[in-house]
Amino acid sequence: MDAQSVPATQMKEQSTEANSSFSVIRVKLSPDSEADDWGIGIRGRNLWAVHVTTEELIQWAYGINSRQIEHAPSWLATEHFDFDGLPDAGVQPSRDLYRTMLQAALAERFALKFHPSQKSLPVYVLSVEDGGLKIPKSVDQGAKSSWGAHRGWLSIQGMTFGDVARLMQRTIFDRPVLDRTGLADRYTFILKWRADETQFAQMRDVPEETGTEDVEDIYTAVRQQLGLKIEAKKALVPTFEIESVSRPSAN
Repeated sequence: MDAQSVPATQMKEQSTEANSSFSVIRVKLSPDSEADDWGIGIRGRNLWAVHVTTEELIQWAYGINSRQIEHAPSWLATEHFDFDGLPDAGVQPSRDLYRTMLQAALAERFALKFHPSQKSLPVYVLSVEDGGLKIPKSVDQGAKSSWGAHRGWLSIQGMTFGDVARLMQRTIFDRPVLDRTGLADRYTFILKWRADETQFAQMRDVPEETGTEDVEDIYTAVRQQLGLKIEAKKALVPTFEIESVSRPSAN
């Protein structure tokens, strides 16, 4: 039976010590007709995913790039599913707790088992320029975070640079992005740059941002607009060694 809904005014943010499992989980194969409507996000109290692969669910749950997943069966990146997870009534989990809850759901419904390891991989490192950050902190550090992206345009609302790095590796770049800013506060900004053909390759049908022809590339743009730098390096990063995983059990 579905959990009873409660007014938003009666909700409280759930701590990591509280229940870290969804009270209701729905998973089903996603038809090709949903291919134009896809993604993972939080709607109200539900964590929802439309027409996503199991690999994409793992990436979101563990904050990793596809290059960090080892020994995956081929269907992990080709078969698409819809997912809907509902927490207990009366609580509003934090984004980090939603990730923990999705991890539990992957173990329960996809029988996912893995062990952590490490590997030297090409990465991008996000850090603060020598001249310092050019953007202020978000006024309300407790406000709900959000983001939006076009090719050559990224809007960030109330996110840490750790969140931004995870977002960049899921959307813009084809490799892990490491946050080395040393900053824990939340920031709000818009970044505009001239995207190249290697960027957004793992996203589907990303709208084109107009008026970026005369804008700098992303590496120059982050320096000029944000006071950050993105550097290509090799680094030892955590990897996700899959031991076993199954197509999801029926609802």
